Amino acid sequence: MKRMFTIQEKEFVFDSWKSGVGFSAIAKLLDTKPGTIFTMLRDTGGIKPPARKKNKVHLTLAEREEIRVSLSAKKSIRAIAKSLDRSPSTIPEKYSVIVAGGITKP
Repeated sequence: MKRMFTIQEKEFVFDSWKSGVGFSAIAKLLDTKPGTIFTMLRDTGGIKPPARKKNKVHLTLAEREEIRVSLSAKKSIRAIAKSLDRSPSTIPEKYSVIVAGGITKP
């Protein structure tokens, strides 16, 4: 089974590598095989990848809940989008089907 590293462990690997620690020594500290560390470093060229960011286009959990409540209150897609300060096209298609009185299953 493939060893999964936490974000902190990954940062430790790249920071240690940058400061000159060998991949065998890093592997001992993380109690894993040196080949695993070597592969992680090889895949990125030894350069720490940028931190992942959530796409701003995706709806947050709070926005999804607001859509659900607004649909229950029989508001239109355009009215919901305006209240969320979003484009109507960001409201998922499955919500449009529910408003149109179509299938209510997700």
